[in-house]
Formats: sequence, structure tokens, C-alpha cells
Amino acid sequence: MVRLTTAHYYTPSGRCIQKPYDEGVSEYRKDYENRILSGEMFNADSIIFSDSITYKTLLNGRTVHGGGGVMPDIFIPLDTSVHYSYINKLRRNNIIYNFALEYIDQNRNEIKSKYPDFKDFNAKYEISEKMISDIVETGIKDGIEKNEESLLFGKADLKKEIKAIIARDIYSRDDFYKIYYNDDEAVIEALRVIENQKNYNNLLVSTQH
Repeated sequence: MVRLTTAHYYTPSGRCIQKPYDEGVSEYRKDYENRILSGEMFNADSIIFSDSITYKTLLNGRTVHGGGGVMPDIFIPLDTSVHYSYINKLRRNNIIYNFALEYIDQNRNEIKSKYPDFKDFNAKYEISEKMISDIVETGIKDGIEKNEESLLFGKADLKKEIKAIIARDIYSRDDFYKIYYNDDEAVIEALRVIENQKNYNNLLVSTQH
């Protein structure tokens, strides 16, 4: 089943988040790359707004900007460490995902028997070093040379990803996110703000009138 939409989506402040097609499809697709090259994804002060397309929201008078993209109220820089390159190669070649699916097929009953619910699984299940070694060996067979430094740097994330995939297949789709984004900086900061009603409300009120 395929669901298509031509709708525009708006944030609670009234800001349309649809990027414009004014420069054509090719430029639309290169937008993310251009933002990285300009430094927008790493430093908030690299983001430039045009004064000619500035608006005020109706209820709170917040300043919002047109021109493509949304400036977050709380800016968290993108992490693009070169140490992720090896893990990303494994990921792009489906080495990690295919390994996880095969492992699930071979161990489903044992996992479900030992961890009958997600809470037990999340608290006690651990990805073994042998599982990591098997992924590395599969990668080598597919022409992906092992990078010890990169593997050491990203091993915790790799284990988290495998565990999240297993949880999604055995328990539920929601459980994937509970593991995969458990220590995500942006998610943690968002929850911190949402759970403090006063701070959350302050973000929605403009100080410029």
C-alpha cells in the first residue's frame, strides 16, 4: 500500500515546514548537502534568515521565518564524526540489518522464553562480542575492511542498533525507538522541555512585539 500526500505541514507556531521547489527538483534534493556545506547543521550562527520573509504568529506574536527550513528553539549540532564511517559502510550494505534478522530467526523462541516481555529484555539482554565479530567477518567477506578505531568508537551504538532491531521484531515497533533513541541528545532535551510546562510555555511566547 502506498500513501501519497500533497499536503503542507505546519508547526504549532504556524510555520510551514515544506521546503520550496522554486529552484527546481535538483536543488530541492541538494538542500541537505548545501546546509551541511554552509555550516548550518553545526553552528546556529551560520543560519541566515531573510528579513523580507519574516512573519508574526497570530496568537503569541512569535517571529517565524520563510525561505525553507525551520530554526529550532533549541539548537543541537549534528554529529558527523569520521569515526562513524566504518559502521555506516556496514549499514549501507545491509550487513547489520541482515545479521539481526538472521539472528532473530535462529533465536526467537529462546529470547521470548527468557525475556517474555520488553521490560525484561531491555533491562537484561546484552549484545555479545561474538555477534559483533560475526558482523565484522561478514563485512570483510563483502569487501568492507575492518577499521578497529572506528569499530571501537561506534561499538556501543552498533550494539544498541542490533538490540533495537531485535526488539522491534520480537515485541513491537515502538520498542525499537525506546532503545535506539534512549540516549539521543535531541530526544532527551525535547523531553526535558516538554516535561517542564513553564519552560515549554515560555518557548511559545515571543519576547519581541
